[in-house]
Amino acid sequence: GKIFKRIMEDVAQITPSVSQQHDIFIIHPRLDHKQAIELLRTTIISDVKELEKWREKLKQEMLEKTRDIQMASRILTQGEVGRVKKVEGDEVEVILSPGVEALNTKWDTLASAGEIILMKMETPTPLSLGDLVVIEDENLCIKKDKTFLTCDIILCKSS
Repeated sequence: GKIFKRIMEDVAQITPSVSQQHDIFIIHPRLDHKQAIELLRTTIISDVKELEKWREKLKQEMLEKTRDIQMASRILTQGEVGRVKKVEGDEVEVILSPGVEALNTKWDTLASAGEIILMKMETPTPLSLGDLVVIEDENLCIKKDKTFLTCDIILCKSS
């Protein structure tokens, strides 16, 4: 009984076919052949249904990860982002350049080229309308004086 229990624990850890919560009954057979076949059939059907659910869940997770990988390859790490439209305190409104879009963490588009996004200056500095906002060495900044900017969105190349 102990060996079988250990085997079931090992199998439960590496496959969805056996739940982590399982019971082991060691009984002497009281089923006739017909009952044993029916029990085996219903057990197999139940296991196959559980396996189908597990595979579907795994498939969905893989599709999400694939999309994340594809989208991550579009994230801007260098180049022009846009131009300053308005400055108020530490807040900077930026008009996105052609070929640039702003996305949220679920990869939904928040703003496209020509639309305005909000950024913040780490240290408020005098800026001029039209100043170029870029990403240089993976840092978001104003090109002319390297004033660092932050934003809570993902800047990507348009698809």
